[in-house]
Amino acid sequence: MGYNPSKPARPSHVLHTFWVGNLRLVLDVQVSSGKQHTSAHAKAALGRLLDELGDKHPALVRGDSGYGNEAILLELESRSQPYLLRLRQTKNVQRLVARLFARQDWSRPDNHGCQMIEDQLQLHGWSRKRRVVIVRQRIRGGLARERRADDGRGGQQLRLDLASPSVHEGGRLWEYAVMVTDVAYPLEAIGQLYRDRADCENGFDELKNLWGMGGFTTQDLGRCQTAARACALVYNWWTGTAGRPNPARAWRRSRVAR
Repeated sequence: MGYNPSKPARPSHVLHTFWVGNLRLVLDVQVSSGKQHTSAHAKAALGRLLDELGDKHPALVRGDSGYGNEAILLELESRSQPYLLRLRQTKNVQRLVARLFARQDWSRPDNHGCQMIEDQLQLHGWSRKRRVVIVRQRIRGGLARERRADDGRGGQQLRLDLASPSVHEGGRLWEYAVMVTDVAYPLEAIGQLYRDRADCENGFDELKNLWGMGGFTTQDLGRCQTAARACALVYNWWTGTAGRPNPARAWRRSRVAR
């Protein structure tokens, strides 16, 4: 079992949760030891869930950079399951970004000011090349750096360094993300498809902090699993009746939580 340093003698658990975007429904949740927090420990549960869904499988599986690896990709591709996953900023990924930034065929900025470009990439450890999409957005202001410095009394004091105007005037600043996908959607749609995933983070926050889905912890993982699934089931009932989201509200949340 994992160890929870803030609550001695209480086991640490991680809840791998599979979520239906926009509908705000929990498909399944797997409770594991706190030491089993990576996507490798959720791969089997993901494959089992997709097999159980059969021809009712999701139109698209989205995930953060923790799921953008060969093991998860093969799990999805073996079932012909379309996916859109974010990649970690490894050196090879950064080399690709540096090479493509100079190209002139970036898409036109969308409503959020994001531009996209695509290429083929085979990372170290991958079995083949795959389609990758780079999404970039210009940073126009509001930069700040948080750091801690000695306060002269043996403690640490939080300091916030605000970027001066010269930082923004010296050249263009960009934030970017790299996605791997096998969908045939137009390039211009990829950025919005991944941005919509931001609303899922709000749902995870609700389940954790408002519904207490991970609040029941014992040394018996089976009981914790039953309690977490029961909480998810009640949450789905509530969402299907009183909590059905308004699409316009979900769109606004995705902009804020991006």
